[in-house]
Amino acid sequence: LYINKKGEIIAGAYQGLSIFNEKNNNFENYSFSNTSAGNVSITAIYQTSDNDAEIYWLATSDGLLKFNRNNKTFEVFRIEENEIYNFQANNLASIVEDNNGVLWIGTPNGIAMFNPKTNTFYPSSYVLTFNKSLIDKKIIVGYVDDAGIIWLSIDKEGILKYDAQINKFNLYKHDPFNPLSLPNGIVQGGYQNEDLTLWIATSQHGFCLLYT
Repeated sequence: LYINKKGEIIAGAYQGLSIFNEKNNNFENYSFSNTSAGNVSITAIYQTSDNDAEIYWLATSDGLLKFNRNNKTFEVFRIEENEIYNFQANNLASIVEDNNGVLWIGTPNGIAMFNPKTNTFYPSSYVLTFNKSLIDKKIIVGYVDDAGIIWLSIDKEGILKYDAQINKFNLYKHDPFNPLSLPNGIVQGGYQNEDLTLWIATSQHGFCLLYT
């Protein structure tokens, strides 16, 4: 589920997208079954930061979809298999947008960067210089806070915080000997409230708070 800038609820479904308008109490249903996307399911939804555009990016089990609500069209973009990304790379898990308008796409092989202006993917190694053994792992979820800080949940490793302005990384991990560390290394999601506290959902061990 995703809430857009109009307050509408958007639900990703098998081979389609449903937008619920609470005021009119109805759904708008859009199908991409007739596109080259094929039989895919939606795993994440993100609306572009351009407030005047009705453009949505959909992470799916087989590639990235661009949905233009104004003209009701879908476009499909896929990562080519190469020495960096294997055949599973298009099983996407998350989408976030940085301050430069670049999309950070979570894949089983780490982060893939996507430039919406050129409609091209490029590996995160062009940008990130952090520990490669972490960057190349499966990304479960991504989040951008109000300060533009990018948070990445790395499979079984915890949370990676990236400040692009100073090119600095911090890794928050589970430490069984530290009760103030992450309660679990698998992070499923996050949300920042008004006082900039980050609420973190972990696997099997509930929520925790990270004061940033």
